Amino acid sequence: MVVGVALGVLAAGGLVAAAAIPLAKGAPTLALVVPPSPAPSTRVPLPFPTQGESALAIPTMHVVAATSNQSSVPIASVTKLTTAYVTLATLPLSPEVEGQQPTYAQTGPSVTVSAADVAEYHRDVRTDQSCVLVAEGEVLTERQLLDGMLVHSASNFATMLGDLVAGSDDEMVARMNETAQALSMTASRYVDVTGLDPGSVSSAVDVLHIATLLMRNATFAQIVRQPSVTLPVAGTVTSYSPYVGRPHVVGIKSGTTSEAGGCDVMAYDEVVAGKLVQILAVVLNQFSTTPHPAIGVNADVAAAGRAALVLASSAAHHLVPWRVTTARAAMGSIGWPSSTVPVAPSQTIEVPTYGGIPSTATVTYVPWGPDEVLSGQIVAQLAVTSGGYGARTQIAATSTLTRPSLWQRLR
Repeated sequence: MVVGVALGVLAAGGLVAAAAIPLAKGAPTLALVVPPSPAPSTRVPLPFPTQGESALAIPTMHVVAATSNQSSVPIASVTKLTTAYVTLATLPLSPEVEGQQPTYAQTGPSVTVSAADVAEYHRDVRTDQSCVLVAEGEVLTERQLLDGMLVHSASNFATMLGDLVAGSDDEMVARMNETAQALSMTASRYVDVTGLDPGSVSSAVDVLHIATLLMRNATFAQIVRQPSVTLPVAGTVTSYSPYVGRPHVVGIKSGTTSEAGGCDVMAYDEVVAGKLVQILAVVLNQFSTTPHPAIGVNADVAAAGRAALVLASSAAHHLVPWRVTTARAAMGSIGWPSSTVPVAPSQTIEVPTYGGIPSTATVTYVPWGPDEVLSGQIVAQLAVTSGGYGARTQIAATSTLTRPSLWQRLR
């Protein structure tokens, strides 16, 4: 009798303890912890140069910024970007493969240097234009002409490309203007294929637009990365683009005349969250009396190059990685107040972010049962976007979850 009373008291005490534990009511609840983007929501201030006009883009982050004084100004040899655009649009090329003999698809059609081409070279020398030595009878491919025009800014190669593509300089200029109109480059007008004539004008925003399009072309991007090129008669000629070949820097195109001052179009490569992020900077109309022998280019071009490098590297400094998930690492739980199990993503997600650019993480729930979630069962999908970057991962329970029984609540 005494024993029975003792057991009764013990059972009553157990019921009181169980009542103190919340009942597992309703279906299990998912709670996720998603780290916020580290990039500020405000627009990043950029060190645009105080003279001339300039613009910057980070295409994969949907970033475009520019000075407010955009107008039609002389752009010197930056004009050759449009010459290259029309050339590659008319006669597309595939990028060359290192160590392999180039195919016709990679070299394009050839031209044979004429006596008139040689005379053009000598005229360019007399007028102090950048040019490449040629010899009558020399055979040059489209790729070699683009190499010489873009890397060494050879004006005589621009003329030969105009003849190859359109039959004459005048027709090539007409196509360049048609291209500018088609691309809504309203500040751009061309009167020659080289930019020597100050009547060939554009704005930093227009130049940025065509440079962005050109850098999507694998052949063009391959060409402008080269610090030098080797040609049949001229041999090895080097780039005039400031800082080309230095870490991060891709020397797209530079130029200078007395009217245009120094102009530079630069690409700057930065690796963020394991992804290559390319920044494009355009700086026009820089004038300087300070030489820069370390770069070995005209003082105005050196000033433009320094301004472009400062602008691009500053933007790169504001690119930061956002680690949103780590594969199989718990990022929350699913269950009831009295019983939960961890949930974890199947993949690691890390994306670049930039100040002022929206970065979002969106959770979509995958239905689960009211009483049980199995180990490995997917309970949600996580989608992350940052600029032009996006990633998805599944989120699953790491162990089995079942509704606690009364006996489990007593324990």
